[in-house]
Amino acid sequence: MTSEEHQRLLGALANVLEEKEGVNVTHVDGNTPPPFEKYSRLPKPYTVNGKDPDLLGKDQRGVIHIGEAETGVSGPRTEHTEGQLRAWGRLVMSNNDNPVPLHVIVPRGDREAMENLIRRIELGSKLGNQIRIWA
Repeated sequence: MTSEEHQRLLGALANVLEEKEGVNVTHVDGNTPPPFEKYSRLPKPYTVNGKDPDLLGKDQRGVIHIGEAETGVSGPRTEHTEGQLRAWGRLVMSNNDNPVPLHVIVPRGDREAMENLIRRIELGSKLGNQIRIWA
């Protein structure tokens, strides 16, 4: 079951990607609360590299963007989160080798923990480039 906090973060991520990054959000997993209900009508994301993301979208160049909302950076879901980061952190588009951006949104207090997790699994060089953390 998805928590209300997770859905709120997911709606906020969808909103910022569309409004500030020019990404057309095409798929969202679950019901997003007010004021983000418009994303609730979108289809569920498809599996990408063996994992199910929370959000998918495309930019004007046709590059796919993956979005993930994480409410607990440490704890029982850490292994699951690590698997997702590993699966998506180095992806490139098959038709042109452009990196697939991964956007991870976390509660403000978890930003440093997420950065540390990304560094620990040897994706630190992707931070700020292919992997972007939102809080």
